[in-house]
Amino acid sequence: MKFNDKLITAIAAIVVGVLFIALKGDVLSIAFTVLGAALIVMGILDAAKKDSKSGTVKIVAGLVTVLLGWTLVSITLYIVILYCLMNLVSSLKTDGYSMSTVQKLRTYAKPVIGLAAGICLLLNQGGTVSWVFIFTGIVFIAEGIMMLAECKK
Repeated sequence: MKFNDKLITAIAAIVVGVLFIALKGDVLSIAFTVLGAALIVMGILDAAKKDSKSGTVKIVAGLVTVLLGWTLVSITLYIVILYCLMNLVSSLKTDGYSMSTVQKLRTYAKPVIGLAAGICLLLNQGGTVSWVFIFTGIVFIAEGIMMLAECKK
């Protein structure tokens, strides 16, 4: 990556991190709106090119994304919770005697952590989502600062 590319990427990472921290959960609402609008525009362009099937699908997907964005997130959370629950049940059925302590920890911890995170997100979407975005923003800012430090070398 060239110097200018690294510098632009570093600055963009810091800006995105600040936006994540400042806007928190609103980032998702903005993303749903932008994604939905982009799909609608792409659908209209496809329809103008006489590709009505693809255009219709994109327009409908765009409208669903804009109108039902947070509902889709909730549905996804239910799916994640069910998936983690099934993994936990599957993990409990494994022969734990032949596993090392580290293997047991990996086998049982992943579904338990996923299940706990899914339940927290489902029950307290606003608060939990805010913390996720704050953490993500900090990671983006840290990455941007490290990239800037590399640019100076």
